[in-house]
Amino acid sequence: LFPLSKTVANINIEQDGRYDGENGSGPKRLFVTGYGYSDIGKLATTAAKAAGVEVYAGPDDFFARSDNFFLAEAGVPAHTIGSSLEFPDYHKVTDSPDKLDYENMALLTKAITAVVVDLAESEHEPTWTDERATAPYRKARAATAAPDRKARAATAAPVASK
Repeated sequence: LFPLSKTVANINIEQDGRYDGENGSGPKRLFVTGYGYSDIGKLATTAAKAAGVEVYAGPDDFFARSDNFFLAEAGVPAHTIGSSLEFPDYHKVTDSPDKLDYENMALLTKAITAVVVDLAESEHEPTWTDERATAPYRKARAATAAPDRKARAATAAPVASK
């Protein structure tokens, strides 16, 4: 529906209502998969902090296992953000609404919204930053970038939170 060449970022939101069973997670905490792969991880840290939420680097092996990966393969800086990757009854019938922490989910939603707003309002497009881990994504980005974006990318400064 929206041209890939004009897509500047993707934030895939996963499981922000549960946090039990995940090492490092807990209330008022969000992970970002591939945290250091692009400048979105640092932007997320700054934006979420204003909402009282800590952001930490999620395990890198989940980067290629989440829905963000398909856009990353196409070159778009894309990450998954959430509060839990897996928990004891993940994808089981026992994973029921009564186990959601609605108060925490509201806070995390506020933080995620701040991340998305900062991305949308930034004058600079997010870029892949980890040379080793993101070589194929950077190559795909160069191939799919719209002509007007290629010119801007040559002079763009890193994304910064407002």
